[in-house]
Amino acid sequence: MNIVTFSPGGNFTPTARNTDRNSNIRNEIVVTLREFEAREAIPKLIELLDDTDPNVKIQATVALREFEAKEAIPKLIELLDDKDVRVAAAFTLGYLGAREAI
Repeated sequence: MNIVTFSPGGNFTPTARNTDRNSNIRNEIVVTLREFEAREAIPKLIELLDDTDPNVKIQATVALREFEAKEAIPKLIELLDDKDVRVAAAFTLGYLGAREAI
């Protein structure tokens, strides 16, 4: 499994998928993307909000908050119904100033 694909220009694309069997790997990918401030990963992080592992969803939520990714607001609002990640989603929504979540 490729975790990250590198292009000749030095850019990279995360390739983590919900179907990757090891959620620990997906979780570490999200943490690494946060540490490298890989804003180009925002669409993939939004996809990972649908992950089967709550820890992956929480890490993706934290990364989206750090990236100030307002495009994630609709998906984060959906997560308010998920008992495992609602606190992280609510915190991120508040940080992003998402009035539509009220």
